[in-house]
Amino acid sequence: IEVNDDSDYMGAIANAGDSLVVAEFYATWTAPSVAISEELSKLREDFPEVVHIRCNLANCVPVFNKYSVNIIPCVKVFRNGEELGEIKGAKAREIRDLVEANLL
Repeated sequence: IEVNDDSDYMGAIANAGDSLVVAEFYATWTAPSVAISEELSKLREDFPEVVHIRCNLANCVPVFNKYSVNIIPCVKVFRNGEELGEIKGAKAREIRDLVEANLL
């Protein structure tokens, strides 16, 4: 789910219910963001039950500020609106480990 503003983001989190949510904070102009996006595509294939939200810095500055995202890419994992963890940087293995640790 690509979100375009704070309202979209909060709606996507709320609509996910008790599903695990992977929120990807990225910018199209950074090579690490492009690299991790490809890895997250594989993660979506492996875990279709996980809701994936993409938040582009160009459209979602308030969301970046609200969640104190100061390094991109950054991936945060949520369930029921509660943040369960985050990985800053293009660290595919750590992101996968965080998702697997929080699956029900």
